[in-house]
Amino acid sequence: QGLRSDCYLSSDSTSLDFATYTSTGIQPSLNVKDLIPTLRGCAGSTLNVAAHWTGTLDVPAGGAYTFYIKGDNGFRLSLDGASVIDHWTTDWDVPTQSQPVTLTAGRHQLAFDYNQGNGGAYIQTEWSGPGFDRRPVPDSALHVPGDYAPLDLASTVDTTGRKAVVRLPGRVDALPADLTKHLSVIAGGQRWTPAVATDPHDRSALVLTAAAKDTPAAMKSDVRISYDGKGGLNTSAGPLGVFSSLARNDSTWYFATQWAKDVSPSNALPDYPRPQQTRRQWANLNGTWQFQATAQDAPLPRGRLSGKILVPYPMEAPLSGVAEHHDWSLYQRTFKVPAGWRVGSGNRLHLNFGAVDHEAWVYVNGRQVAHHTGGYEAFTADITDAVTRHGDQSVLLKIKD
Repeated sequence: QGLRSDCYLSSDSTSLDFATYTSTGIQPSLNVKDLIPTLRGCAGSTLNVAAHWTGTLDVPAGGAYTFYIKGDNGFRLSLDGASVIDHWTTDWDVPTQSQPVTLTAGRHQLAFDYNQGNGGAYIQTEWSGPGFDRRPVPDSALHVPGDYAPLDLASTVDTTGRKAVVRLPGRVDALPADLTKHLSVIAGGQRWTPAVATDPHDRSALVLTAAAKDTPAAMKSDVRISYDGKGGLNTSAGPLGVFSSLARNDSTWYFATQWAKDVSPSNALPDYPRPQQTRRQWANLNGTWQFQATAQDAPLPRGRLSGKILVPYPMEAPLSGVAEHHDWSLYQRTFKVPAGWRVGSGNRLHLNFGAVDHEAWVYVNGRQVAHHTGGYEAFTADITDAVTRHGDQSVLLKIKD
């Protein structure tokens, strides 16, 4: 299901051409409210991108069909080689409607081109036909070309984040001079301009090395290596066809300031938030917490969580130790209440959060003490009645981003 997607960078903002190959993959839908993540992943850019989507459209019944397309920016649709809608331009939000097209039931060859200049990006594709009014073209009606069979090749990125290796099906004796025009590496949404060679000790290993100006592949980022099958690359097993390989990323590199090296579980923003107003009785809970991804309807856990995270760094930041995003997550740790604080003897105990992005449910010793929405706002929970007199206290957060 879906369409074959070949992505390119255009020469400039007005040429609307397919100048530089960037990747081959699958476009699952012709109705996407936000194409920015798709473009960043397939082209390593959201500026001056052109995509060529091909496959077949499954028509449910014979008769006259009308197509309606709107997008940001331009687009054009053809069926069985005949133009249906041609709006290959740089404007946006312009509704278009085709003339009625007579189609037989079954699959028809489809080609859909899309271009993006800058700013927002989306596509909306609808149709009406025998027995149904105007509605989105369903994803289930889209199918990749019958001859599309990309090779499944293993690839890896080394710990520096600057070298990728693709395992080819056979030995390569010579590389075509213009091979780089047909190969692409998109690392963490950034396009490399790599040097290409074979490993002198293993001619079946294709080595791609990032240029000095290229951004290394960051820790846990997606790295996709694509070849359009048109570069004349031959192996001892025969000519190499199209492939698109999601590499195993062993990189330990990430963007960091000169102070990042000083961060540790014992030195994770240890200061009082307002130094001029430091209380005599306070404790900082920054440091190592238990961490685990979860789901909206998953029950609260009993016992330890499966991973760990360094608070207060965002889960997406490598400094946190997680370096990936989760829509729903759990944070948990224990703490002790010093006896000298005399909590409950006229003293209240507050648990303060500088920020939790975006919605948080807070539990102390299994008892809900707070629910807060707003990722950039501090909030406080009075946990006096939830803590026990002695021993470890447990705090658990369930968070929706």
